[in-house]
Amino acid sequence: MKCRACQADLPDEAAFCWRCGLPVRTDQEVNPAIFDLAREYSERVSQRPQDADARYNLARALIQLKRWGPAIKELLVVRELQPDFPDALYWLAVCYWHLGQRPDSQACLRELLKIDPHNPDALKLLHRLGNGFVPSLSAGATEEREEKK
Repeated sequence: MKCRACQADLPDEAAFCWRCGLPVRTDQEVNPAIFDLAREYSERVSQRPQDADARYNLARALIQLKRWGPAIKELLVVRELQPDFPDALYWLAVCYWHLGQRPDSQACLRELLKIDPHNPDALKLLHRLGNGFVPSLSAGATEEREEKK
């Protein structure tokens, strides 16, 4: 059996890929094109590590695969390469939010609002964070549930 994202050889009983960490079996299938995009952008990043656009696109593909940690890693490099890239800040905040790292998420959003004070997505997510909303563990990126107090 091979990993759908990185094509690593996997034992039949594997739950996760040893190379990229992607779950082998999921309840919800992801569009196979996302795996192809992740692989393509990963190759591009390895060939051109200073290409902020390739890293950003890889991060977006990883986000679609709900691989929050690796997406954060790529977005942090994008921030080093292009510090005032508002979309990178927004998606970094989203990833932190999904990992339950509310203070980091809020910090990214506040920094984004310094660059773009009227960014509707940043304002909306910052409002959600302030009201105690956390992402649903079983739902997609746009669905959330109220945190139990």
